[in-house]
Amino acid sequence: MSRHIEDNDGNGGPAGATFDPVTAMIARGFDPELAARTIAAWNEGCNFPPDIPLEFISTSIGTRTVGEVTEFPDAYNEEKLYNPLHKRVEGEPTGFFFAQKCVIKYYHDCWYLNDAPPPPGSKPSGGGSKIVETVCMSDVEVEKVDWLWKDYLAKGKFQILAGIMGDGKSQITLEFAAAISRDGAKWPDGTLAPTGNVLIWSGEDNLEDTIKPRLMRMNADMSRIFAIIGVTEDGKKRAFDPATDMEAIEATIQKLGGIVLIIVDPVIAVAAGKGDSHKNVEMRAALQPLRDLAECHDSCVLGVTHFTKGTAGKDPRERVTASLAFGALARIVFATATRQGDGEGPPRLFTRAKNNLGPDGGGFGFEFNIGPLYDCPDIIVSRIKWLAPLNGTARDLLNEAEQAPNSDQRKKEKAAEIRAWLEAFVANGPRLKDEIEEVGVKLDYSVRQIRRARETLRLIVGSTGAFPRRTTWSLGAF
Repeated sequence: MSRHIEDNDGNGGPAGATFDPVTAMIARGFDPELAARTIAAWNEGCNFPPDIPLEFISTSIGTRTVGEVTEFPDAYNEEKLYNPLHKRVEGEPTGFFFAQKCVIKYYHDCWYLNDAPPPPGSKPSGGGSKIVETVCMSDVEVEKVDWLWKDYLAKGKFQILAGIMGDGKSQITLEFAAAISRDGAKWPDGTLAPTGNVLIWSGEDNLEDTIKPRLMRMNADMSRIFAIIGVTEDGKKRAFDPATDMEAIEATIQKLGGIVLIIVDPVIAVAAGKGDSHKNVEMRAALQPLRDLAECHDSCVLGVTHFTKGTAGKDPRERVTASLAFGALARIVFATATRQGDGEGPPRLFTRAKNNLGPDGGGFGFEFNIGPLYDCPDIIVSRIKWLAPLNGTARDLLNEAEQAPNSDQRKKEKAAEIRAWLEAFVANGPRLKDEIEEVGVKLDYSVRQIRRARETLRLIVGSTGAFPRRTTWSLGAF
């Protein structure tokens, strides 16, 4: 005896479609093959396949069992059950077969009315119901933090490095990358750095004339450092956009393998076009992919950003540019500063403004070491030279460094800095005066300051070429 499900009302379901119970079941989360076998069993007058437990039928249609009697909700009484879903077959048994009809009616309502909840364990489609999942704390296994650098760089965590423009933030991240890339490298505190691969995205510095020369000066293993240069989408190449392409990084990280540090500079680019950068809720949502990226690949994601102008003296956690979400979502926030006053201390400092995973405050002093590349002496670049460790809170350390400068002392420090740069620039032989001044101006030195430094160093002025002759500066005879 065959039982066929028919659409007697002719309404055709959503968008004029004809009711198909298999399609309806698949749309509500059923396995397609199981749905097809279920309807086939119904049409042949058989019981449902054993894959469908009785508990599922009861939960699906809201039945409840009282003793040995199964009660069905009023919405599924016989009158509604047989019209318009199917024609009643004379002599049809009750009990389990009746429950089968109720399940089919359930999917009919899903198709026509879209008002029935999805089956247990299925994923809601469209306006499906939400289920809040919980875990008992007794079932949670304790794990220790996995550190790249103890108390500073944590694997699986999103972190931020913030400071005023020109304080050395980008160079610090490259020092971290270089240390991780080469075997036997040490952190500023003398501990051994683990070896791994690094992924860099920089929206400000050029790879050819800035990032790679710096990494070369830092003795990085270039075979372990990778830079994002663009995206190919539908066969067309375009620039990488961290605001929209973060999900696409997943496949790249898996393909490269061994990525333990991901540098995003500047991190504010991730939130571009995703709402008001000063609204906490919107920025939390925009930055969440970075946190997910770190956890998913067990990598340290280090974002670079600025301090808001005019915030000197405030809590450094509140100085991070834009929304408080940047500092709140990051598990560790680093801060850098350049010493402005004439007091004692390192010329620049690196400290922990916030650390949810360990101690905060403290840090290290550092300075720029400017010099030529060993393999390319014509290229002058700087690297970080780490100095003694620092003690104190981040706020105190920053406040001390950012005191109002003594103008005379600052001029002396600036002059000494330019002399050191100029001496290194001409260390390997005569250099053209025009070239020296051009490079110096790019470093924010004035032509007058550069020429005064030449006089103080007593550089030899020479010339080269027949016509026109060009002026050179050098330390002496070569």
